[in-house]
Amino acid sequence: MNRPSTSIEESTRRSGHAPPNSVPLSSEPPWPIELRRQHRSYHRGVLLAAVLVLVAAMGLERNDTGTLQLPGLRIRLPTLCWSRGVFGLECPGCGLTRAFVCIGHGDFSAAWRHNPAGLPMFVIVAAQIPWRLIQLTRIARGDLPLSGSRWSTSIIAGMLVLLFTQWMLKIAVR
Repeated sequence: MNRPSTSIEESTRRSGHAPPNSVPLSSEPPWPIELRRQHRSYHRGVLLAAVLVLVAAMGLERNDTGTLQLPGLRIRLPTLCWSRGVFGLECPGCGLTRAFVCIGHGDFSAAWRHNPAGLPMFVIVAAQIPWRLIQLTRIARGDLPLSGSRWSTSIIAGMLVLLFTQWMLKIAVR
C-alpha cells in the first residue's frame, strides 16, 4: 500500500515536479558555474574599460594646437587614427578621443566641433558603469544577467549611423 508523502522533497522526487509556491530544493544557481565565470569576466572587463575611458577623458589635457597630452608633463600623445596617418583622410571616428576629453573637462562646444557623435557615445560609455554593476550584482546572487541584446543592437546600429552621417556631412561641407 502506498503511504502519502510527507515532505516536499519526497513529493518532488516521486513526481519530478515541484508543488506550487515551493522553495527550490537546491541552492545551486540556475545556470552552469563556468557560464557564470564567463559572464562575470565579460562584465568586469567592460566595466573596467568604461572606467578607464572616463578617467582618461578627465585626466588628459588638450594643448594649444588641439592635440592631447599627459597632464603636467607636456608629452604630446600620438594621433590614433591610422586613416589620417596613412591616407590623410579623417575616418568617422576622428575626433572622438578629443571630444571625450573636452566633455570630461566640460567643454561641450569644443567636443561638438571635434566629433558631434562624441556626446552620445560618452553617455553610452558612462551608462556602462551602472549597467555592468547591476549585471555583476545579479551574477553574484546567482541570477541570470538581464538581457540587453535588443537594446545593445539598436544602440550600436544607431551610433554607427550617427558616426557615418556626421562623417559624410563633414566631407560634404569641405
